[in-house]
Amino acid sequence: MRAEWTLPWPDVQTNRLWRVGGGRVYLNPKAIAWRDWAIAEIRRSGYQLPKGRLALSIYEYPPAGWHGDTDGIVKLTQDSIFDALGGNDYWVAEVHAYRGAPCATPRIEAVLESVRWRTIDEVKAP
Repeated sequence: MRAEWTLPWPDVQTNRLWRVGGGRVYLNPKAIAWRDWAIAEIRRSGYQLPKGRLALSIYEYPPAGWHGDTDGIVKLTQDSIFDALGGNDYWVAEVHAYRGAPCATPRIEAVLESVRWRTIDEVKAP
């Protein structure tokens, strides 16, 4: 099974997604608003998580002038997907993240699909 979602770019720089205070990590209010919107959008797709291992591919198309890192967007997107689907990201065996050049229509495209469990040796083989 395969699911694809196109989500708008979050209106916050990656280095501003989280805040630390009192020994705890908090999501920025803008990131919370984006996550809540993404959860609702993903739920509307009606996708049901399959049993077994999954691969998540995230294609980032940032806005012009964006200087954040890739992994913050991956974490926010992955958490939103699995919160929406009521599942656990434990089943994600492969994560693929790609960042394109800045563009006029910033967005995040996410693809979630079933995969066969592979050993590390299989993945690293030439």
